[in-house]
Amino acid sequence: MSDILDKIIEAKEKMGENAIEKIVKHYNLENYSPERKSASCPFHTDKTPSLIWNDKDKAFKCFSCSRRISILDMYIETEGSYSKAIKKLCNETGVSIDIKSIERNKDDYFVNYKYPKPEQNKTRDIVDQYCAKRGISKRTLDYMGVKQDPHGNVTFEFHDLDGTLVCKKYRLSKKAKNGMPKMWWDKDSDNCPVLYNIDKVDITKPMVITEGNYDTLSVFESGYTNVVSIPGGAEDSNWIDFNYEFLENVENIILWFDNDKAGQDGLKKVVSRLGEYRCKIVKPSKEDEDAVEKYSKTFNESLSVRKTDANNILLALGKNRVLSLINSAEEIPVENIIDLMTAEEFDIEKTGYIPTGITELDKQLYGFIDGSLNIWTAFSGVGKTTLISQCCVLEAIDKGENVFWFNAESTTAQMLNWILSQAAGRQHMVEYKRNDGFSYYKPTTQAIEEIKKYYMNKIFVYDNLLLSSAKDVLDKMKYMYKKKGTKVFVLDNWLCLNFRGVSDAEITGIQVDFMNELIHFAKKNELEIHLVAHPRKPQANMPLTEYDILGSSNIVNMADRIYGLEKVWDDDLKNAGFDRQFTIFKDRILGVKGQRIGLKYDRVTRRLYSATDNKYKRYSWDNNSIEYKTDKFGKNGILVGNRKLEFEQNTEDSPF
Repeated sequence: MSDILDKIIEAKEKMGENAIEKIVKHYNLENYSPERKSASCPFHTDKTPSLIWNDKDKAFKCFSCSRRISILDMYIETEGSYSKAIKKLCNETGVSIDIKSIERNKDDYFVNYKYPKPEQNKTRDIVDQYCAKRGISKRTLDYMGVKQDPHGNVTFEFHDLDGTLVCKKYRLSKKAKNGMPKMWWDKDSDNCPVLYNIDKVDITKPMVITEGNYDTLSVFESGYTNVVSIPGGAEDSNWIDFNYEFLENVENIILWFDNDKAGQDGLKKVVSRLGEYRCKIVKPSKEDEDAVEKYSKTFNESLSVRKTDANNILLALGKNRVLSLINSAEEIPVENIIDLMTAEEFDIEKTGYIPTGITELDKQLYGFIDGSLNIWTAFSGVGKTTLISQCCVLEAIDKGENVFWFNAESTTAQMLNWILSQAAGRQHMVEYKRNDGFSYYKPTTQAIEEIKKYYMNKIFVYDNLLLSSAKDVLDKMKYMYKKKGTKVFVLDNWLCLNFRGVSDAEITGIQVDFMNELIHFAKKNELEIHLVAHPRKPQANMPLTEYDILGSSNIVNMADRIYGLEKVWDDDLKNAGFDRQFTIFKDRILGVKGQRIGLKYDRVTRRLYSATDNKYKRYSWDNNSIEYKTDKFGKNGILVGNRKLEFEQNTEDSPF
């Protein structure tokens, strides 16, 4: 239980039965009996008083419509937001609380933010009529602050935890025609992934999260008030990052996502990030789907709608079924036990992956597969980190992912310098020559500016020059996955993780445990982990093998894939002019073993490439918007561009 939750419960306890008096007076409860602590429910026609005080929950509950009213529910209405309601409750009861632990730092995210203006249109007749057709009453629209713009469109106003209006979304109140969008954000302001209705939910109660605004209205209409909806589609999980601090304080979460593929795929990712231990899932039955389809056919016999979102359930089966599905939401099944025949068959064409960016390598590996632990080994000075930053970092970002990078062998300044050169490419590199003949290469200032802007919040480096605790690194990895949805993790290298033990046997056990945790973390969340493990001292004239890797042999046995990079010794590759060879030592996923690919090193861009790769490849940041008026930079700088350089026929070693 979080500290803030403890404080709220303490404040409710201190308020005691004074809360009853306040609620009775505010809602003007009829037929209130002090002895029975019961009254007629104000939210429906209630001939026999069914609203009864529950001393354990410190709230009234209606045993007819299931509506609950606590002192916080009342204060949310009177104060306008949940955070203000908490402040009022704690001030009245003398409980000290730091509300900032769930409120985000506006000085950070909202710098230069363009806030929307509240909708000023006073009429709502068109929206009222349209929402009535969707089973939503005026009372629900009033509570949720739903409005109507001058064109008759439904206006949803999104507020932050303190009640600040942060964005507006519009939806048509009629059928979309001729490609018209069904919904859109306010064009005159910014928008952010805040949860709709987050300012009016209580973290002390189970919170329902739905996919759509109308689903949230439907859940509220049915009598369950503690509900929010995500701002974007099911596959967009940015709302977790944005609302992270708030969500961390919610003990019980009920997820109601659509029963289509997008909804179910999004649900899996959300559950793994929020935590199975506190999540339940609403699972409508086949009978519910049949009822929704039957209802849809009353409007058009050719329709076959089987989507069981909250609004469709409300329309087809009524409020009681909505509440029943919420109250019977299922816990996440017990881990590690599954009937094999019910498992999803592995299909490489349906598997998530990130290309390596090396054409000949992708032909063998398909790419880096989601849910895999990859081990890289190489002797010093052959370009191992060069290849990893190129294939695992830059390619991942080009695919829309962000990266966690632990690199104990380089400073952040060195890492940034290398990434900038690789990302820039030849089109934006300048060659500088000193008087003594020494030459070096740097990206243009224009390219650096654009690269930094594009790559901001995409590469997260574990910055600790001391010997790092393996547990701390893994904890940071888990945090970045939950907070940022990070998918690709690079650990360079294995020997720089501090495995403390009093004996070799104990260290071996700890290493095996760490590997097990990495594998579980990767497979459970469909992540890609790249672990660098250096080999033992090389033997003369002997090629590198996976069994040369330092550490326990379990490292080799447990990995999904093992790659090696070394100076070329294969005669065929040597004769073809390659100076590096990449070997696939192990591939548990596709069964590839022993395949060797020749690579060349480009000193200008600090990239490695195969025979079929484009040396002038552009990464996604480069949209051809930069134009250079001259190819001369400074005193001795010349833009490389597409020029053929003298040293190209004599490849040089990578110093990284």
